[in-house]
Amino acid sequence: MFSCVALLLPVTLYAAERSSGDWYSDSAGIMGTNIYVEVWADSQQQAEDSIQSVFAEMERINQLMSPYIESSELSEINRRAGIQPVSISAEMYNLLALSQHYSELSEGAFDVTYASVGYLFNYRQQKKPDDKQIDALLPAINYQLIVLDDDKKSVFFKHKDVKIDLGGIAKGHAVDNAIQILREQGIEHALV
Repeated sequence: MFSCVALLLPVTLYAAERSSGDWYSDSAGIMGTNIYVEVWADSQQQAEDSIQSVFAEMERINQLMSPYIESSELSEINRRAGIQPVSISAEMYNLLALSQHYSELSEGAFDVTYASVGYLFNYRQQKKPDDKQIDALLPAINYQLIVLDDDKKSVFFKHKDVKIDLGGIAKGHAVDNAIQILREQGIEHALV
């Protein structure tokens, strides 16, 4: 689950003495969860820069893929793709294609269209849809209703009530990106 609150915390690092470098760590609340980063760095400045880069990437993905942020690309898809094909970014397209792949491999056990009903649940406010609402929307839960056009890099939903949520895959995508960023910054040992 993503959070609509963007929270980039100032980096407060903790170092444990080691030869030729130190371990540094920090955490922040992003994407509706606690993001924890630990790096082995040559200096506190390298660690601060690296950890802040991870948090910035996590927040970038949150802004792109959160169903709770009205301006996110995912929210735009959910508003329009049940009406007409929607052109999407290469990053979103690739993640939707990967989601489709995992849906096929799992025979539908992994399915981002669960949000067609799931968006009606609000556990914090103890709200849930009634049986009539659920029954009406169940036909919209089916990953095969998502049509991706490779040439146009677009997405279309074959049912007007389909909604998607990438919470089951976007965080893994964010961690993969974070690890790549750390590697590019010369960090060889890290936990994200």
